[in-house]
Amino acid sequence: MACVTFIFNGTGIGDYLQAKVEVYDLLNNKVYEGITKNGRLKLKIRNRKFYSIRASLLKETIKQTIYVNNCNKFFFTFRRATININRTTTFILTDSNYRNLPIAKGEILLWQK
Repeated sequence: MACVTFIFNGTGIGDYLQAKVEVYDLLNNKVYEGITKNGRLKLKIRNRKFYSIRASLLKETIKQTIYVNNCNKFFFTFRRATININRTTTFILTDSNYRNLPIAKGEILLWQK
């Protein structure tokens, strides 16, 4: 058995936005199925064998065939450059002339799309 480490760049931190990984042998038998943690996954699989890796994150999938020889590290990169995190912020706008008068209605553009 060989100790293999898969490192996926472009994933989130901890359990947030992690890749789903499936490992198959050449006869298309599923050897492993799981999720990365901090973009890493460690497995013990048979030495001197070819395996097919399929990793998916959001709408992107990486497919790769690897050869395991003793202890190996394999690096993969998801192409998306950034992780979009939607956050909601609530604040109260007040009139510049009347400090305690909240603005009840209107539209504010913070930046253009």
